[in-house]
Amino acid sequence: MPKNQSNNPLDQLPPLHLPDPISFWPPAIGWWVLAVLLVLTVIFFVYYFIKRKHKNRLKKAAVCELDLLWQSYKKDNDAEKYVVAANRLLKQFVLQQYPHKNFHTLSGDQWLIGLAELSPKSNFNPDSAAILLTIYEKEHDYVGNDVQALHALIAQWFKGLRITSC
Repeated sequence: MPKNQSNNPLDQLPPLHLPDPISFWPPAIGWWVLAVLLVLTVIFFVYYFIKRKHKNRLKKAAVCELDLLWQSYKKDNDAEKYVVAANRLLKQFVLQQYPHKNFHTLSGDQWLIGLAELSPKSNFNPDSAAILLTIYEKEHDYVGNDVQALHALIAQWFKGLRITSC
C-alpha cells in the first residue's frame, strides 16, 4: 500500500467557516438596562440639586431681607415696624419653604412652637420669641434690647434651619 498523502480524509473537509466578528452594536439587554438606570440616576440628582439650590436661595433671600429690615430699624428706630416686618418675613419664608405643612393655620404660641420645631439647633423657643406676639396687642412699649435680642434670635433661627427637599 503506497502512502499517498492526497488520500487524507481531512483534506477533503471544506475550509473552516468563521463567524462574523462580534460588533459593538446593538448592545445586549444588560447594557440597555444599565444605561436607563444611569440616565434615571442622573435625572434624579439633577432634580434634587436644583430643588435644593432653590430652597437655599429662598433661605439666602430671607436672610438678606432680615438684614435689610435690621438696617432699616437702626436708621428709623421704629421697633414696632421691625417686629411686624420680621414676623411677616418669617411667615412668608415658612409658607414658601414648607407648603406641605400647615403653618398657615398656626398663630400665637402654636406659631412660635412650630418655628422652634423647624430649627431645633437654635435657641428659638416661645418664651424667647414672645415679642413676635406683641404685634397683636393694642399697645406695647418695645425696648431696644428686646428688638436686638429678637433680631439675633431670628438670625440664629435661620442659621440653625436645615433645608430639606420635599
